[in-house]
Amino acid sequence: MTPIAFSIIWSASLAAAIAWYFSNHGWPLDIALLRAVLPYAIGALFGGWLALKFAASRNKVLRPTARFSLFFITLSIFTLGITTLIFVSQALLYHSQGHADIGSMMRVYQTFFTGLGSVFLMAITGLRPLLPWGIILLFFASLCFSRGWLSSSR
Repeated sequence: MTPIAFSIIWSASLAAAIAWYFSNHGWPLDIALLRAVLPYAIGALFGGWLALKFAASRNKVLRPTARFSLFFITLSIFTLGITTLIFVSQALLYHSQGHADIGSMMRVYQTFFTGLGSVFLMAITGLRPLLPWGIILLFFASLCFSRGWLSSSR
């Protein structure tokens, strides 16, 4: 399977899991749900692609258990990292109107702490929609990688 095909499947499956979570918690199926799921889907798309490229370049002689661990950690870090980066950029765009002038030291502090606060919010509230289905999907994707089903050489 190519990295692009995997990343599309990974993104669609995580988006479906997150949409299911939100719809079970009272969100109607409308544009607001799409706007809530979209950052997760984009983060999973790019994170899945980068994780598969990174892990595939390092699994030449590893045992299946090591390949499983490598991909589990890599996929979770890249997916969550890019999704968090999307949430940080949204928070910075929203709050930058109230920040000090560009180039001032106060602007640097405000940008840093706005980013730090949005990372904290992602860790506290942004991970909950990924549970439990995100962990199950992560486990299944890592199992497929450890079996060699996701290698681009096939």
